[in-house]
Amino acid sequence: MTNGEYLEFVHWVRDSIARVIIGEEVISEFLIDTEGSEKKINWEIDIPWSESDISEALSVMFLPEYERFYGRRTLDTRKLVYEFEEKGKHNSLAIYPDTLCWINDFVYSYIEPMTNLYFWHPAYKDYPVVGVSKDQAIAYCKWKTQQLRKQHGSKLIVRLPKEYERESTILYSYRGQLSNFSIGELKDKSWVNNLSLYSADKKPQVAESARNSDKHFNRNNILTSELIVTIPFYDKDYGYGYTSPADLSQLSYKSFLKSFDTKYRKEKFTKAEKTIMLTKYNDLIQDLTPNNISGLAGNVSEWMFEDYETNWNSVFVMRQLQIKLTAGEDARILSSIEDYYDYTCDKNGGLIRGSNWFDSRKSNYLGVNVSGLNTKRFIDSKKSYSTVGFRYVIELLE
Repeated sequence: MTNGEYLEFVHWVRDSIARVIIGEEVISEFLIDTEGSEKKINWEIDIPWSESDISEALSVMFLPEYERFYGRRTLDTRKLVYEFEEKGKHNSLAIYPDTLCWINDFVYSYIEPMTNLYFWHPAYKDYPVVGVSKDQAIAYCKWKTQQLRKQHGSKLIVRLPKEYERESTILYSYRGQLSNFSIGELKDKSWVNNLSLYSADKKPQVAESARNSDKHFNRNNILTSELIVTIPFYDKDYGYGYTSPADLSQLSYKSFLKSFDTKYRKEKFTKAEKTIMLTKYNDLIQDLTPNNISGLAGNVSEWMFEDYETNWNSVFVMRQLQIKLTAGEDARILSSIEDYYDYTCDKNGGLIRGSNWFDSRKSNYLGVNVSGLNTKRFIDSKKSYSTVGFRYVIELLE
């Protein structure tokens, strides 16, 4: 799920609220009468935002003067509330991403540019959206379902992926790359673990996996001491190992190299520099499966359909009983380790899968990042992080 896609949802919510206000207070044509008592939004008329009477009516959607920066009339994102039905309950949810998640996650890092620009700037349109909770991801799926049903009928639903769907996708994606014997290594053997989502120790530096090393590289930075390229948000001492484009299948080495040649440099790369660039490109492109699925083992961790109580607790209890029935010191140690990882999970939380740019978990088993694919954790579904996004699946109903 990219920033550009989620921004469409934000704009739809903004415009729907504005149309209701205008229809009720200024121009009745913005609402259409129906057979029942409720009225339907008219999407055929453009909103004249600059007209004085419209502007005055919509003032409730903007920040009050005492909260504005430099007196600018700015939209109050807290007012962007989406209403939907979920599990038989009516929900009202503020859907704008938490753009402050970058600062909250990395308090002492110079990360303000990402806070200010990442969600809305066109340069990041094709990068994964972050700062969204599981509840917000579900709200997006509800909205997307409605939009697709207008075009393709009611026999479909958009939702978060289920864990078995992810496992099947991984096995299917690498079936041609690995033998029947070795493909078993891709199966999830990790249970829950200590996947990191933010800088818990609050040390005054960017995470180790995002510093000058070969662990992580993305299009926005070059993490080597040999090659320094002046590009936005790059620091030669720490670098910025943030997110990468959501769809790596569109990123060829030629276009990757050309973007730096033409945009950020006056001279061409030398042969030695191109060798470094190729190494970094190959490290980035490792997170693209043979059938062109991006981000399963890195970039951002992803919200899944499952939650702790209904999809994990009973399995964990049975697993502990099974281990404790096995005699020996190894079984006792294994039980303690898994019990500790379970303790770190939120008991009311939702499942996330996959490593992220902060906790990259790089490994190489026959060219596959198994550690990144298998990592998982349960976290509060109402919280958001700069390391967690989501993707969705379209399920066709019978």
